[in-house]
Amino acid sequence: MRRGWSLNDLSKRTQDRFSKSRISNYEQGIRRMGLEAACQLAEAFGDVTPAWLLMLDDCGPLSPEERRLVEAFRAMDDKGRRQVLDTIAPDGEG
Repeated sequence: MRRGWSLNDLSKRTQDRFSKSRISNYEQGIRRMGLEAACQLAEAFGDVTPAWLLMLDDCGPLSPEERRLVEAFRAMDDKGRRQVLDTIAPDGEG
């Protein structure tokens, strides 16, 4: 794995919803993952989209700066998130 995580590490990051062998099967292309699995694994990775895991787009993992922004956004309360969204996409443009 590109992060140096073992299959066990990733399994633990999914709260053991995915066994090591299931993750390995996805990794090797033996088993195709569905949308729900892609969403759960993307959440565990934190810097990829479900679409990327399903090979539906070319957008790779986030840069370190983008990851910091996402983590900061996720840590905000609803008011803080709304302020950020209003700043970057006023009037619901984005």
